[in-house]
Amino acid sequence: MLTSAQSQKTTSIAKESDFNVNRETLLASVDKAIKAASQHHKNSEVGQDDLFGAMPDTDDQAHQPEYVVIEQSNPLAKLQGEKDTLGLYISGHPIQMVEDDIEKMTTCKLSALPRHMGKSVAIAGLLLSVRRVITKSGRRMAILTLEDRTGQVEVTLFSKLYEEMAPYLEKNEVFVVRGKVEEDSFNQSARIVVEAIDHLDHKRAGMAKRLVISAENQAQIEMLANALPPVLKPFCGGNCAVTIECQNEIGKAKLQLGDAWKVTPKNKLIAQLKELCGDEFVVVGY
Repeated sequence: MLTSAQSQKTTSIAKESDFNVNRETLLASVDKAIKAASQHHKNSEVGQDDLFGAMPDTDDQAHQPEYVVIEQSNPLAKLQGEKDTLGLYISGHPIQMVEDDIEKMTTCKLSALPRHMGKSVAIAGLLLSVRRVITKSGRRMAILTLEDRTGQVEVTLFSKLYEEMAPYLEKNEVFVVRGKVEEDSFNQSARIVVEAIDHLDHKRAGMAKRLVISAENQAQIEMLANALPPVLKPFCGGNCAVTIECQNEIGKAKLQLGDAWKVTPKNKLIAQLKELCGDEFVVVGY
């Protein structure tokens, strides 16, 4: 059963799909639509429509609205904009959208690391900073700061691993780390000496078997028919099958999309789908 919030979101999305464009395009086109309606009203008042007013419409395209087209929103970019502007996240945390995936890949959250002192663990976090260090032998290593919604931790990449990963260590991306928990006596906290590190997108792509998108009423089914293809298309060409599970008053059905619609399940895709459908209606199967 849909909660009140979910029902409200479904109604909003269904209305967007009536126009076959996304919400951002509708909002950007409001001023243009108001001006067009005002001009049409003025034309009607002065009789400019009278000559053709009684004639039936023969060209549907003549009445198609001209939109100010805006690309599908990227919730992760929105959150980063909040952080860049205000210094903190307001509407959520980037890692919140991928916590279901992270839970299947990790041992614990960052706040629990002190309970695993001396043990090897797997953790995941948003990369906040990279501090590069030159060793006495002249080799490069790095100390990364990772964050989840429970805390932060510094992780140490020694030379060989750092040289391999250096090109991919982009801030504000999510990484999965395996390593040994040690005491950081200087900061009175735990730290991790890294044994392996991988970007969440790469880790998920190697593990994900399917991407399941659910629709629990007719409005959601119609919304997916219109809105899903342009969201999936930029991520097609991967190995993860997409399955649609539908339910309405008639019954239930499961549809697996063809191989041409197999995707690479990147964070950006998952975030866009959850923004479109709701968090609980998008699940990555492992």
